[in-house]
Amino acid sequence: MSSILVVSETATGKSIQMLGLVAKFKCKTLIVVPSEAIVPEMGVDKLFLYKSGKAQPVSVVTGIRTEAAVQIVDGIKQGDTVIVSGTLQLRMGLPVVLDNVN
Repeated sequence: MSSILVVSETATGKSIQMLGLVAKFKCKTLIVVPSEAIVPEMGVDKLFLYKSGKAQPVSVVTGIRTEAAVQIVDGIKQGDTVIVSGTLQLRMGLPVVLDNVN
């Protein structure tokens, strides 16, 4: 058995720490992208995907955000190739050459 610190957010938006409690929980797979991959456009967060050699914009719903990373709640699926640099110059259908794939 291992111990972790659980921080929970209440319905009022306040964070609480739960120390000394025992709990069972299930975690679902999270999709997290670097913050610089997000392109805000007229109030909508977008990402550019690499599809068949071209940039394909997609609207996404974001969740938890830090300075370095953003959780994607909806809009892409596991296995999609997200373009994370040079996104401000991209447009739909623009040919893209990938330098590095992680």
